Amino acid sequence: MNTNSIMIHKFLVLTSVFMLFSQGGSAQSKREIFTETYITSMAQKACDWQLNNLFSQAVRSNGSIRDIPETDWIRAVFYTGVMAAYRVTEEERFLDSAYVWGEKNRWQLGPRTKHADDQAVVQTYADLYLVYRQSTMLEPAMHTYNYMIETPEPGPVVGYSNRKNWSWCDALYMAPPAMVKVGVLTNKPDYLYLMNSMWWETYFHLYSEEDSLFYRDERFVIQPDGSGQRTESGKKVFWGRGNGWVIAGLAKVLTWLPDDYTTRPAFERVYIEMAAKIASLQQKDGLWRSSLYDPEQFKTPETSSSGFFCFALAWGINEGYLDKEKYLPVVMKSWQGLNEAMDETGKLGFVQQVGSDPRSVSKDDSMEYGTAAFLLAAEQVLDLVRKGMINE
Repeated sequence: MNTNSIMIHKFLVLTSVFMLFSQGGSAQSKREIFTETYITSMAQKACDWQLNNLFSQAVRSNGSIRDIPETDWIRAVFYTGVMAAYRVTEEERFLDSAYVWGEKNRWQLGPRTKHADDQAVVQTYADLYLVYRQSTMLEPAMHTYNYMIETPEPGPVVGYSNRKNWSWCDALYMAPPAMVKVGVLTNKPDYLYLMNSMWWETYFHLYSEEDSLFYRDERFVIQPDGSGQRTESGKKVFWGRGNGWVIAGLAKVLTWLPDDYTTRPAFERVYIEMAAKIASLQQKDGLWRSSLYDPEQFKTPETSSSGFFCFALAWGINEGYLDKEKYLPVVMKSWQGLNEAMDETGKLGFVQQVGSDPRSVSKDDSMEYGTAAFLLAAEQVLDLVRKGMINE
């Protein structure tokens, strides 16, 4: 194939993707997507579809296959979405599904005691505790947190290979929200101190103050001498879902962190900085790309990051951190884009598969954490509607 043929082929592929997405938008724009009835029905449809299509395996970015145990972070993140669906729809079957899942796990965490990914289950256990007040739901988590306090890892974050510290930005969604929530629910300030100290170690390791974004891990950090991984066009690598994990986790931490906690203003500062940067990187279709600084690298939308951004920005408006006039249009465009990426069965497409850096994504790609992000976004958008912030 000669150069001209290659260029024509790429043009046709990109055109077909654009047409596919824009056609969905044309139909979607006719719906009343900012009504309680619509948001509730879409949350129900998305959650039902995913519960009926749980994955037993996932494809890693390198092409290898990994199993998804019930305490795995993929399943754990999804059930944070199931609880959001319950709060939105008040459908008892969603609550029952989460309870059966937790009970089947015997409220245990994953096998790697200090690994943040294996602590993600605690978010849903804590949500269920708020409903049922069964102490057994939190006891394994408390045992883990106590062990972490009693056996601290020496020094700050020491590298991506050290998974006992939070050396990759995804960890800031997986562990901190549950740690602070359990600390508040059980009156254990040591858990808040543990979360706080580990969170800020990760911040200093991975946060770019110049860019108001987190590098995914140390492989991508641009050093003072300019060295470090960049995209083919020379731009810094800031992974969409990685930053989605962080700002969504921040929203959840701030929801439970006491108002008078010493470092709360610092958490708020980082949240507001990130929100402003993320809003500025939204694309015309309302969604974000897997490579935030280089949307041309992978041109298709990516919905897991977009869902978490929609959730976190809508939360910020609801809680008074973000200016409605500036950020509401961003949220509304992203909510519309997310709905356009969902098919008539409730399957959310354009979800980047399991990975640790920006990658290509297709309309057929779906995964449980993408649905969770959509459901979390639905809860916050519904709150905006109920408060009368969105004119239908």
